[in-house]
Amino acid sequence: MRGVTTEPTSTVAPPGLPARPRISPGAAASGAIVAFVAVVLVATARSVLAHAFPTFDDSAWLAVLYLVVVGAYVAAGWVAVRRSPAVAPVVVGPVATVAAVVAWIPVRVLIWVARDEHRSLLGGHDPALPIGPVVVNLIVAAAAGALGAWWAVQAASRAGAAAHDPVA
Repeated sequence: MRGVTTEPTSTVAPPGLPARPRISPGAAASGAIVAFVAVVLVATARSVLAHAFPTFDDSAWLAVLYLVVVGAYVAAGWVAVRRSPAVAPVVVGPVATVAAVVAWIPVRVLIWVARDEHRSLLGGHDPALPIGPVVVNLIVAAAAGALGAWWAVQAASRAGAAAHDPVA
């Protein structure tokens, strides 16, 4: 598999401590872009559908859209590992997806400011950016990114084994 290495790639560590694996910023950024674009597209679709259908917020379609976002997080973890020269492939996936969620927060704040909504940003009855769901989304993003990273490593292992197996 391109990018996943088995040789140690590490930074200089203080004497007596093991070297820490490096995470490729480019690989994490690639995965973050995949997830961020998907989040923007899903948020746009949700906004359009909520405007067109007054009962949309009470429908099961919200769960479907959220599953699309979770699928995008898995894909982002996959992409990050496929582009990563690091020896820490299961770390780069969650880093990519959490970076995408963190990048979405200022965009959501700007949307709140542009809409001039008559609700608070973080607290109150119906906040624009409630803390609980943000934290849950960060956890789900990290877990889905790790799943995508694990999946990419498993696929690379199977591809490598098949390439070296004359029977396969």
